Amino acid sequence: MAAGADVIETDTFGGTSIVLAEYDLADQAYYLNKTAAELAKKLTAKFATPEKPRFVAGSIGPGTKLPILGDIDFDPLKNAYVEEAEALFDGGVDLFLVETCQDVLQIKAALNAIEEVFAKKGDRRPLMLSVTA
Repeated sequence: MAAGADVIETDTFGGTSIVLAEYDLADQAYYLNKTAAELAKKLTAKFATPEKPRFVAGSIGPGTKLPILGDIDFDPLKNAYVEEAEALFDGGVDLFLVETCQDVLQIKAALNAIEEVFAKKGDRRPLMLSVTA
């Protein structure tokens, strides 16, 4: 932010309960994502001015299990993304960044989850998506 960044990301790339389960932290997914968003929002508040607002992107990574490889079914993956997206939303992110996607079913699960959160909250945020091969 001091160097002039307008947008910072939450440190939640591996924040689904599915990934966190690999470290016995699945039950902490909501808390960790919400807290990461809140911390990033506090930082942007320190640097934001009316002339130069600053924003937080809620980072959602692909995870370690992909449906196209048969590692995970669609519904459990989508449900994990719902939990993460809701926590990021509740923590105050300004936009969502679904990152480093390599599986169209993973993309669909993440986008469906985010849309479900938007419908539940009655509000929307901008959404970005990055795809890799």
